[in-house]
Amino acid sequence: MRSTQPGRQRRPGPPLRALTEAEGPRNCGACCSTSRARRCCNTAERTAFGRSVADFQANRFTLAEIATEVQVARVFLDQCVAELVAGRLSAVDAAMAKWWTTELQQRGVTRCLQLHRGYGYMQEYDVARDFLDARASTLYAGTTEIMKEIIGRSLRP
Repeated sequence: MRSTQPGRQRRPGPPLRALTEAEGPRNCGACCSTSRARRCCNTAERTAFGRSVADFQANRFTLAEIATEVQVARVFLDQCVAELVAGRLSAVDAAMAKWWTTELQQRGVTRCLQLHRGYGYMQEYDVARDFLDARASTLYAGTTEIMKEIIGRSLRP
């Protein structure tokens, strides 16, 4: 950012500064991944054998597992957002949030793809677009392996 005075640069304030550091984009990616993992559980329009897909016990178990994992991730993510706003989010916590939520998105979307059957392959439907996005989310703002490396290095004595 440029200052109005020649030769001086302004430092961005806490919210903007947070987005220019690695923790901001990682936290943002974690938020998107969590919401997409939750969205894939919406099977209301899907039917099989004249019943809603969610009426089948095995499918309800799948949806319950994904919904629970998403809720646990959201609690941790809420904590990370509060820390980010306060300027205290560590690189390790940002890496944990990004790694866990992007992998959760990939697992959740892949499992829900089965529930959506053919709709999962037609790009008019959210689940198909989410399936494509899920893989990319594990790559931008640092790959899963880089996130694990950041976490792992913090655990060394």
